[in-house]
Amino acid sequence: MRFLVAIVALVMLAVAGPASAGSVPGELSRHCSLSGNPISEASSHPLIGIWDGDWDGKLKHTLIVYKVTGERVFVYYAYGIHRPWGINRGGCTRQAGTIVDNDIILDTFRNGAKVTYRPLDNNNLVGIYAKGGGFSYADLKRVY
Repeated sequence: MRFLVAIVALVMLAVAGPASAGSVPGELSRHCSLSGNPISEASSHPLIGIWDGDWDGKLKHTLIVYKVTGERVFVYYAYGIHRPWGINRGGCTRQAGTIVDNDIILDTFRNGAKVTYRPLDNNNLVGIYAKGGGFSYADLKRVY
């Protein structure tokens, strides 16, 4: 009987897997290598949270702001697939940025992009992605 219980437990673990980004809010958080929700319940900074949106209504995006220290901000930047823009698979990158006048500014992307997120009165964000003289815009809704 114990053997049967052990087999059932192993099968359940194999199906469910360990706690992962799948349990973290955010449509694309699964693209990030997270071992659980990176946001502490004790986090009190208003910019700490998770937002979902899309760039120009085409490229899905999740922003996970997990740490703010003074003027420094630490995030996971997750994105989906949009083949017309040459993005053939989703992914996630950790970024460090700064907070200037309550805006989150990320400018350490390998492609040279600069992304600015501005908080709105309704607790959501508007994003501006700037690269090579071009711009994309996103409205992001807080999901956590």
